[in-house]
Amino acid sequence: MNSSRFTITETHNSNIRIKSLAINTDAICEFYVRLYSLLGTQPQKHYEGFAFLIYDTENDFYFEASLTAFGAGYFAEEDNDKTQKIMNEFNDILYSNELKLKECSLTYEHDFGESTFAYKDGEFSCE
Repeated sequence: MNSSRFTITETHNSNIRIKSLAINTDAICEFYVRLYSLLGTQPQKHYEGFAFLIYDTENDFYFEASLTAFGAGYFAEEDNDKTQKIMNEFNDILYSNELKLKECSLTYEHDFGESTFAYKDGEFSCE
């Protein structure tokens, strides 16, 4: 698994939703934990979610894995074959059985209060 291929970046323009994930708390919690475990850092928090701004060093390509008010997914500047290929490769690495999940926690605010996603002692916690 080549996780060093993907690194965190400070800023970029990723305004087109390329791929959506299931809209349920357990799937979004696992998405956050896996992103944290792969990338080794907390995301940028924003109202109603979070964003991991990612740079693919092999393809000189920027994209975002995030949770917005409309659900979790992947975002990029444009939707084309290259974008789809990179998103699918990243998703395969992210959900690989080889990825060692790390303990982490994130709390963010939304219209209904706060939500916390966490992973501790081998268990997901989604509150």
